[in-house]
Amino acid sequence: MAVAVVRFVLAQDSSRVVAAVAFTPYAAAGALLAFTVVLLLRRWLAIAVAGAAVLALALTILPRAIGEEDAAAAGAPSFVVLTNNTRFGSVSPRALARLARRSRADVLSLQELTPGLVERLDAVDGFRRRFPHRVLKARDGASGTGLFSRRPLEPVAAPEAPGHEMTAARAELRGIGALELVSVHPVAPRGAVETATWRAALRSLPAAGRSASRRVLAGDFNATLDHAELRRVIAGGYVDAAERSGDGLVPTYPAQRRLPALLTIDHVLADRRLAVLGTRTETLPGSDHRAVVARLAAPGS
Repeated sequence: MAVAVVRFVLAQDSSRVVAAVAFTPYAAAGALLAFTVVLLLRRWLAIAVAGAAVLALALTILPRAIGEEDAAAAGAPSFVVLTNNTRFGSVSPRALARLARRSRADVLSLQELTPGLVERLDAVDGFRRRFPHRVLKARDGASGTGLFSRRPLEPVAAPEAPGHEMTAARAELRGIGALELVSVHPVAPRGAVETATWRAALRSLPAAGRSASRRVLAGDFNATLDHAELRRVIAGGYVDAAERSGDGLVPTYPAQRRLPALLTIDHVLADRRLAVLGTRTETLPGSDHRAVVARLAAPGS
């Protein structure tokens, strides 16, 4: 019951509450176990309370593993977005370039992008030829972001928020038309100041549907689908690509550790005017985040 209260009732203002909410899917599994125990013990009041909590959490979480097909997307022109937090630019450039080629990515959205990583990527055979167009805010450390594209990119105003840089651009994709992209990376909500900065960054993200261009937000949001701030962004006219494809419970962080990845904090949010054809994640050497690949389509284009 405490899990449901934290997820549905408490204001997600403190860093401790934000951290607790990130583990909601695991706590839901624990709540199911508790419900089973009180059921066996025939504690009727506890059964009612625990049952209500389990039901509420199940209705919220299980659809992420089911997905939803969009019949209107059949035959529609499609494109692929790949996003990865490169861990201070230490991701293997060859592995990243190989994944981009294998997945036939049209756009790369990279976080923690450093000038050195840009140089190493361009040194990989075929990378600059495949992604000649880019709008970059490469920085040493964690604050850099950037967009690489197979088609021309035009810089547009990026979200104005404290914390890490975010990069925004408009692309004209063949068969799709105008598409606005944002490489997203709010700071991690680890303390009171960082949590306030994280919230401000997420609230600065543009809503979809307010312009003729469709929008895609891709990156390390440092937030799961259980965080109210991310749900507020999605309510602005987006769908989470992984949730729509049934991969919404696949964790992306931390990768390259002894323990498996636990949290789903890397997302591709697609304008509701787009359709999701599929998503997948892949571990890349050198990065502590799994890359997310999303194939999207534009019905009616």
